[in-house]
Amino acid sequence: MPILDRAADDAAIASLKEHPGMKALLNRFRLQQEALKSRLEGTRHKDLRDVDSCQLGLYWLGFAESQIRASIGKAQERETPVLAQSEILEFERILSAIETVGTTSS
Repeated sequence: MPILDRAADDAAIASLKEHPGMKALLNRFRLQQEALKSRLEGTRHKDLRDVDSCQLGLYWLGFAESQIRASIGKAQERETPVLAQSEILEFERILSAIETVGTTSS
C-alpha cells in the first residue's frame, strides 16, 4: 500500500472548497443521510439487516463528509506574490503604454 501524503491530499481537497461540484457532492451526502435516517426511523424493516444497512450508510456518509470538511477547513489564503523590482518596472512600462479610450488627457 502506498504511503499517503496527508498534507498534499488536504491541500488538494481544500482547493475545492468553493467548487460547485464539491458543494453538490456535500449536498448529496446530506440528502442521502436524511433519506437513510427517514427510512431507518419511519419504515418497518424486514429484518435487522435492513436496520444495519441504514445505520452503516449513515455512519459512512457522516465519516466521509467529516473527512472532507476537515480537509476543506485547512484551506489557506493564497499569499500575495512578491514582485521583483524588474517585474514592477515592466508592469509600469506596459501600463504607461496603454491608451485609454474615451478619456481626455489634460
